Amino acid sequence: MSDRRAKGHPVRGGIFGLIAGFLIGVDLFLFGVVDSDSALITILPVVFAAIGIVLGVTAPIKRRGRSEPDIETVDESAPASGAESDTAERLK
Repeated sequence: MSDRRAKGHPVRGGIFGLIAGFLIGVDLFLFGVVDSDSALITILPVVFAAIGIVLGVTAPIKRRGRSEPDIETVDESAPASGAESDTAERLK
């Protein structure tokens, strides 16, 4: 067995390429560039899906690192001001 892990996102690239090819084919048809019986309308989604798969495989995967929080952690055991303690006493 191979321990080689897949790189990129080929399925995501293929899906987005298929959708892009379909939408470009529809645009070309609606703007009158190609006829409805043209083979270009059926070829475009397949070509763009293949391009999307290739780009999805070769694209680098961005690893999310552990980032530092933007705000400081507040100690919740003690109230921050007297207003919270007054409210808590009124509710008792």
